[in-house]
Amino acid sequence: PDLRVRPLPITIGVTGHIDIDPADESLAEREVRRLFDSISDRYPSTPIRLLSSLAEGSDRIAAKAFLAFRDNLEGSRPEVARLCELIAPIPLPERLYETDFPQSVQEFRRLLGCAAEAFPLPVRHGLSLEKISSDGPARNAQYQDASRYIASHCDILVAMWDGMDVGKTGGTSDTVRIRLLDEDRVSRSHLAPLMRPSANPVLHITIGRSRPSAGTPAADILAHPHYCTSTQGALDLLDDLRAIDDFNISVASFVSPELFKRQASYAIGNPQLAARVESRMSRPQRICLELFVTADALAVFFGRRWRLMTYVIYGLGLRSEEHTSELQSRFG
Repeated sequence: PDLRVRPLPITIGVTGHIDIDPADESLAEREVRRLFDSISDRYPSTPIRLLSSLAEGSDRIAAKAFLAFRDNLEGSRPEVARLCELIAPIPLPERLYETDFPQSVQEFRRLLGCAAEAFPLPVRHGLSLEKISSDGPARNAQYQDASRYIASHCDILVAMWDGMDVGKTGGTSDTVRIRLLDEDRVSRSHLAPLMRPSANPVLHITIGRSRPSAGTPAADILAHPHYCTSTQGALDLLDDLRAIDDFNISVASFVSPELFKRQASYAIGNPQLAARVESRMSRPQRICLELFVTADALAVFFGRRWRLMTYVIYGLGLRSEEHTSELQSRFG
């Protein structure tokens, strides 16, 4: 198939209020743009991916700032800009989701058209389209699933909110709490091969709401050591992002088109299989395969493929022994 070398991205997620005070919108846009620019300056070989559900308010402010950032980057680093992607995981099927913002459907559709990929989260087990079609706990659960997806698939979560907890399932405080406190579900596992154990920072952009909030300060969140009020603070918690940029620099320097093509052929096998792969691959599957071939080509260039494979095999063997021993001790 027509595969291409693919560097790893740094992923930013966004959550926040839909009813941002109009006086604070420019502040929110400026601060999130500062984050994109700072990442790009610090890691110039690495594309940025934004996860946004494109709801009114915070989601769209971040999306529009990201698209402007990408357009600006196109002039200086087009090879990186073309891989800066907006991804839109939405909580409900598209037409059903649009009923939550009937006055701004056209803006939603325009931004959705700018997304490299958009998909609704599956209906949660035990629910149905009928149950999530009206306001209530079932619909809120879908919003929570979208929030959980974003919180667990990003390197930095941007939270545009007032710091008040209103106790809403799937709301901003719930999303931030999932990110900071639900360590079993939020592990940045999408980059696990390159990562050391690390922080899951949240960047707080403080804004006011157009409607008064009846909540109370989210003390457990605000006091968390990975909760940041500055771009610099969030990035300082993520020294391991340097590994991503180093990987991308190495890819650009050492993975030639010929080497990539050879390893792609090796990974897929024969031409008949390649034809089937090309016709059946979804976009996520293609990206996964491109990343695999890119990493494989780099390992071959440095002569490390078989050594690393040995580590993996022995590691899996040791883990199997551990699990076997644990099961024997529990169940005899």
